[in-house]
Amino acid sequence: MTLGSSATWIKGSHSLKVGAEFQDGNFNTIKPARDNGGAITFNGNVTSNGNPASGGLGATFAHSFADFLLGRFDSYGVVDGFDQTLQSWNLGTYVMDTWRVTPRLTVTPGVRLEVNSGISEMENRLTLYRPGLKSTKYPNFPPGIVVAGDAGLPDSFSGIATKLAPRVNFAWDVKGDGKTAVRGSVGLYYGRDVMALYESYYLHRPPFTGATATARNGVLSNPWLTSQNPTYTAPPFPFTDQDPANYRWPSQVSGLNGQDPSYSLGSSTQWNIAVERELFRGIRLEVGYQGNRSASTPTGVPTNLPVWADGATDNSSSYQARRPVQFLGDNGLWVYNDGRTRFDQLLVLARAKRPGLFAQLSWAYTHARRNFAGSSASPGSNRDWDSSLSFPNSLDLMQDFQNNHTIAGFFVWELPFYRHHDTTAGKILGGWSLTANGYWTFLNKGVSVFAGYDANANSWGDDLAKVVGNVTYPKTPITGQGDLLYQWFDPSAFAYPNGTLNRVFGPTTVTDGLNVLSDLPGSWRVDAGLMKDFRIAGDAKVQFRLESFNLFNHANLNYPNTSVNSADFGRIRGKSGDGRRVQLGLRFLF
Repeated sequence: MTLGSSATWIKGSHSLKVGAEFQDGNFNTIKPARDNGGAITFNGNVTSNGNPASGGLGATFAHSFADFLLGRFDSYGVVDGFDQTLQSWNLGTYVMDTWRVTPRLTVTPGVRLEVNSGISEMENRLTLYRPGLKSTKYPNFPPGIVVAGDAGLPDSFSGIATKLAPRVNFAWDVKGDGKTAVRGSVGLYYGRDVMALYESYYLHRPPFTGATATARNGVLSNPWLTSQNPTYTAPPFPFTDQDPANYRWPSQVSGLNGQDPSYSLGSSTQWNIAVERELFRGIRLEVGYQGNRSASTPTGVPTNLPVWADGATDNSSSYQARRPVQFLGDNGLWVYNDGRTRFDQLLVLARAKRPGLFAQLSWAYTHARRNFAGSSASPGSNRDWDSSLSFPNSLDLMQDFQNNHTIAGFFVWELPFYRHHDTTAGKILGGWSLTANGYWTFLNKGVSVFAGYDANANSWGDDLAKVVGNVTYPKTPITGQGDLLYQWFDPSAFAYPNGTLNRVFGPTTVTDGLNVLSDLPGSWRVDAGLMKDFRIAGDAKVQFRLESFNLFNHANLNYPNTSVNSADFGRIRGKSGDGRRVQLGLRFLF
């Protein structure tokens, strides 16, 4: 639900606008329509007498399909869960003044007040791991495991957040002739808690995981009473929600996540400035810069990481034996507001708008960095490098996810041939438009090099490689080895974190390999089209279109392999991109 209103007051050179907007939202999970709501599998054991692969190629599928036709399943599973409802509200109020300082200068200051409730669950069934707390609502809970509204926590964990976000922009007609303009703006912007984060981290976590039942080797017409393992004397329905107060906690639990006590709304500061000049009639040139900084993006930081010990390896038993809290196992992530992003772009843009022609050509240098993977604190969207570098993590380490130059352009040209001829030839040959667009990225850099295994055996994925020499780019062609195309960079410049090529485990963590590659393949592509409108009657017309995608049938090189542990390390294998595609089309417009 959204309610909003605004009012404007104009007096002299000021145009004052005030407004407010209230948003209220719910997210419902209805049982059993939730994650993995149940499945039925057929494996061919019945019709093959226990040997579904007998009979050669395709036999397993054939026997499994035969079991399906007979209704003889291998497993029949049903999953039930709590009906849970996430809820939140947000109130935003603002005031802004469009102030015409002079006939050539307009300044628009403003401020926005955001009040956000945070995310809560209708019956406070969100589970949180926070060491030092003990549940007062459910005394049977192990220490450190609480629910929303429990042990002094607010219903939304983080409570109500109130933020003030100022901003200002301006526009200046330099000479007053409309040919040269300078525009700019700067502002602070706050995000809102996203329900997907709470759904992923705190919803449907123990003890609110619901119930399951599985039948094996039975008949679809009566799955429960024909189940052979386990056996049932009656269908296991209806499921009843588990009572958290009587929940039997296992000896080890996984999937619990925490949240920093100071967690709040993420924010970013954004700014831009641009100068635009009309060079000739219909031809304009613009030079601009835009930037974005965020120091409070939600990120997930692992907790209960294995502690290094002599003899450690990367297998699950070694991981678990070295975790500080054995009960918790791999208990997931701790949500912080320490995600940093940086975006800078310099843009030069030329536009031409003349009779029968509209064209645009641009050049951009873009450098974007962040200290987490993905776009938010969702599962898997965490540190791009091993989190044992520090805890909390070093915010000075930021991985490039774009660092290149791009030239892009397009045009639409109404061909001059027979344009205004009212003859048969003019109706057929005149009125055609030619379009094309394309891009070229070059000077790509900023890709990291990794060891290719969990070198410090802390269960947190890949580790950065160590640089042991000058990184050079011979780009030596490789022939006669299938899709192996180039030895792009010299692999001898890199080693495992221990400084050797011996694949062993150790406590050493390095950052040498971060953003180290500075000469990577570019890419380009051109699309084109030819089109014409044929009028039928009145406003009705048919548009004929001939389009070619990837006009020059060009495939771009993939990036080189960046894993020291790979046999293809430093090599480029294969190309990417669709081949040329040509299509004819008709559109009816009326």
